[in-house]
Amino acid sequence: MTVPTEDAAAGPDAELPDRRGRDGQPPGAGLTGEQRRFLAVHTRGFLIVTGADGGPIGYPMTVRWCDGTLEFNTYRRSAKVSHLRRDGRVCVVVVPRDRAADRRVLSVWGRVQPGEGTIEHWMRDGDGPEPGLSTPPHITPPPVTPPPVTPPPVTPPHVVRKVRERLLDGKRIIIRVTPLTALFTEGADDAG
Repeated sequence: MTVPTEDAAAGPDAELPDRRGRDGQPPGAGLTGEQRRFLAVHTRGFLIVTGADGGPIGYPMTVRWCDGTLEFNTYRRSAKVSHLRRDGRVCVVVVPRDRAADRRVLSVWGRVQPGEGTIEHWMRDGDGPEPGLSTPPHITPPPVTPPPVTPPPVTPPHVVRKVRERLLDGKRIIIRVTPLTALFTEGADDAG
């Protein structure tokens, strides 16, 4: 997989300066405001990593935009963590859940640091008093025309509880993607 930035030439084992964005910038500084708003609203993503043979491997993930990085959680001993420890270059393709309202797809290229994130943001939902993983962020860009309303996905409480337990006991870890660059593309027409 090739990350379309000058950072790609650094190779799979290169680290970001201070584990931050380019040239010491805060994480996410290279993204536009529109891209950051899109990431804050949409949580459905596909993590693309480089396999041992150099080919791409994709995983559907729930992602969160947090402090200029994309976060996701996974099992510490999963194959994706092995791939990420070997080569931290990734692409995360983020898509809207309601494809009728927004057909854009955002591809975010960056680097990961497995195990670097904290569980704090995965234990609470924004301003609400109850912890949970299913409520999407409250930031929404102003629509040009009112889109059809798609209810937010609801994660069953027993799944939320199990993920929370696995984060607390260390079986699951948080992985943060530091974005280097991103690109919007128009997604395929789902009709027909």
